Amino acid sequence: MLNRNIALDAIKGLCITLMVFGHIAYIGVASEVLNSVKTFIYTFHMPIFLILSGFFFRFDIELKSKGLKLLRRVAVPYVFFISIYFFGLHLAAILGVQTTNLPPQGLVMYFYTIFIHPIGGYWFLHTLILVQLLTLVAKFISLQFSDYRDGYFLLFISVLLWFLMQYGVLDTRNVFYFFFGVLIARMFPEGLSLSFRVLLPIFVVLILNADLVKTEIYKPFSIGEVIWNILLFFLFWSAFEIKILQTYLSSLLAWLGRNTLIILVLHSLFIVLMKPLNTLFYKIDSSGILQVCMVTIITILGCLGSARILDKLKLSIYLFGVREVFSRRQSR
Repeated sequence: MLNRNIALDAIKGLCITLMVFGHIAYIGVASEVLNSVKTFIYTFHMPIFLILSGFFFRFDIELKSKGLKLLRRVAVPYVFFISIYFFGLHLAAILGVQTTNLPPQGLVMYFYTIFIHPIGGYWFLHTLILVQLLTLVAKFISLQFSDYRDGYFLLFISVLLWFLMQYGVLDTRNVFYFFFGVLIARMFPEGLSLSFRVLLPIFVVLILNADLVKTEIYKPFSIGEVIWNILLFFLFWSAFEIKILQTYLSSLLAWLGRNTLIILVLHSLFIVLMKPLNTLFYKIDSSGILQVCMVTIITILGCLGSARILDKLKLSIYLFGVREVFSRRQSR
């Protein structure tokens, strides 16, 4: 799929927006309601994000180029921006601003947090790096054999993933959704058929009425949660493929979807920087609705603006391995 798929980009944009919303510490009288909304969002937004990441992962790229791309496009930004996030947490602690996460204390904890157990939203990039790296390692080892290369690849990738999951470096749930995305890409290389999109809503209604799904979507990696996320992924994909639903909103979400990397690496820092304004937001609106809306919008705009600045300063090539990390809006 050489061309950008607007529907899949729109799903990414929706998920990244919900991720920013979910990482905000809510204030005000509506905080209980907002936390309930957050709990619901957490049942699907990151699993679907992982499915999309697996969907776009390619095995047929030459190992060296794939490894360099992983290093420059994901690993370097991850290490650089999580370090800046740590600095922001230290600064917040000095200023007496309360934060959800605490900065790592000492060099050992700094490296442990980066390589073993990241904090904030950086676990997502940490997962992508490790899963893709292990895939490349397994493929490299399997290529050393003349026969049964696919079998050896499955053996080695299974052993490597099992080892890191066994010691808590990778989460089984995250690994499952990533490779489910890989499977979907192979099953639907040309996108969803019309008959599939027509029958899907009927199937979704029937399944979501089942007690199994309704009671288990809040249980991480339960059968109900897995069914829920698979159905939602296909439902979102089908909906955004419908021409009459390709509105300004879907176009906006697709644009955000093409800018997910910069939002992933910077949103946590902007949320921390916005915390001193919580008192002002509360004075204007005691419900907390204004705060969550403004922090979400300003955080996303701040990330996009930062991308533009990095491009103008010609720093994107060093931090992201590309000349322009900012993706512009496409004309409809």
